[in-house]
Order: sequence, then C-alpha cells, then structure tokens
Amino acid sequence: MRNTEPVIVEVRLRELTQLFDSLDPSPFLEKDLDADAEEYIVDCVRDLPPRTGYELVIHLDRPEAVVEQENAVGDAIREHFARKSRQLQRRFRLLIRRGAYPDAGRGDQVVASEAFVEAHGMHEGDTIGAVINGRWK
Repeated sequence: MRNTEPVIVEVRLRELTQLFDSLDPSPFLEKDLDADAEEYIVDCVRDLPPRTGYELVIHLDRPEAVVEQENAVGDAIREHFARKSRQLQRRFRLLIRRGAYPDAGRGDQVVASEAFVEAHGMHEGDTIGAVINGRWK
C-alpha cells in the first residue's frame, strides 16, 4: 500500500545549469545530473519508508528562462534516474550470476539466488525483513 501524501524533496539552485553535469556533451534529455545534485536527491529519498511517493521541487534564484523548459527538465531528471536504474539492475544481475559473499561482519547483507531475486522483483539495495535466530530483523 502506498502512502498517500508524497514527501517533498526540495533543491535550491542559482540556475538550472547547476543541476546537470557541465562536462556531459549529451543532448539535454540524455544529460547526467551533477554528481552532488544526484547524491542529494538520492540521500533524501533513500531512507523513506517503502512505497512512499515523493515529489522533486526545484527552486531557482533565476527562473526567468526556465518556464518553457519545465517539462523538459522533469523528463531529463526522470530519464537520468531510469538510466541509472537500468545500469544498477544490469550490475546486480551480473553480481548475482558471478556470485559474491556478504562482507565479513556485516549483518545487513544476504545472498539470494537470481531466480529468487527475479521472482520477487528485487533490485540491488532493496531491503527485506527476515526472522534470524528467532528474531525479526
């Protein structure tokens, strides 16, 4: 069940160019986000409860030239994170195929088969609950 009220993630910038990687020569819709901007957005939503909706609100000190680009900016941000998601899914599938053991001393990592992961629609970084030694974790 999805929480009904989305969490608002606010980003404040002087100008829109700060949001995107200035060294990326790709067309606008294919540009990567600036690493700091991406990290901030991801950190804001990472700890939200599962299935919590969120909205990204960008505040600009100089918004005058952006009105006609508003939809394109949203599309570019969505495309960036969709591309990142596909990259992570490919890496995760490779990791599952290759196999890896949890880091020693880490109680927050598990090994799962590719079939289990696919059957449950899991992705790298997902959290799951389990009963371990009689205790829910």
